[in-house]
Amino acid sequence: MYRRIGMMATRPTESTSLKLGRKVEQLMKAKGWSYVELADASGVAKSTLLELVKGRSSPCLPTIEAVAGAFDMSISELFKGV
Repeated sequence: MYRRIGMMATRPTESTSLKLGRKVEQLMKAKGWSYVELADASGVAKSTLLELVKGRSSPCLPTIEAVAGAFDMSISELFKGV
């Protein structure tokens, strides 16, 4: 994926998916949660959470809503700093 800057296309330094994954991982650590615990709290499959944290997939809106809800935050709070 490339981003246009002026007339030049450059590769982004880090994807939004990776940043979101890192944020979710930080939130998990802060709560002391494993993937299984986040899966239970959010209703999202553990395998989907693994893909999200590793930045290998772009999650759909219902997944983002469920993960944000598990951490008692809004989607905008989840994406803050991402």
